[in-house]
Amino acid sequence: MTMRQHNPPHVGGLIYRTYIEPFDDVSANKLADALGVERSTFNRLLNGISDLSPEMAIRLSTVLGGSAESWLRIQENYKNDFNLINKDTDLGHTFSLGKSGDGMRTSKLWDEMKKQNSKVNFSNELGELLVFISKIATAIRMNTPYNSKYKNLTNRDIDVLNFSELLSEFNSLGASLAGGDVNEVRKSCDILLSFRLSKNSSNPTIKSLMDTFERWGKGSEFNIVSQDEGIKILERIRDKAHAPDSH
Repeated sequence: MTMRQHNPPHVGGLIYRTYIEPFDDVSANKLADALGVERSTFNRLLNGISDLSPEMAIRLSTVLGGSAESWLRIQENYKNDFNLINKDTDLGHTFSLGKSGDGMRTSKLWDEMKKQNSKVNFSNELGELLVFISKIATAIRMNTPYNSKYKNLTNRDIDVLNFSELLSEFNSLGASLAGGDVNEVRKSCDILLSFRLSKNSSNPTIKSLMDTFERWGKGSEFNIVSQDEGIKILERIRDKAHAPDSH
């Protein structure tokens, strides 16, 4: 049995209506990246400016499902103004040209991509939370013997002071993350890495913080928090801010 369809769609239009338009979290650029092609190349296909190549058909088959032959058949139908699409081909079961994409049988890669894109970005809220935490740390520090008039501090006193002071200095990083300014994010990370969390500083305050981490870090009695852990997190944030897609 065959399905009749007037004015067969261009491959690009079909991809847009089926895989991009219905989903708020899928864009042409994201799909181009998943396909491993230049964004400009994929946009030309979407806009009907260029035809589907066999190589692109294979990529579409891998990411979106269906066979490469089925994708090429859509292109051929469009070019030759055919009005028949066989129901017993992959396309009959793979695509629905409706808004919701009902009846689509997609590839595992596409399903995984949708799963990844469905994750919510909480970077702004996390930045604000970091600012909030730094304010709590400041309040803690203000209620401890943090100035020079206090003598004979125990290691526990010193550790509370060091940790609360370190947390209070995450305020600028939190504000930068909340604001989405990658330059300020990099700057805040660099300051924390080169000063507060530096392992090569001769500054007495920094050396005291290193001693605190040793008392609470790996191999210690408590084994709760590691200086290296904080350094690695900040380095990942800084590297992400340097990534091309951040600009």
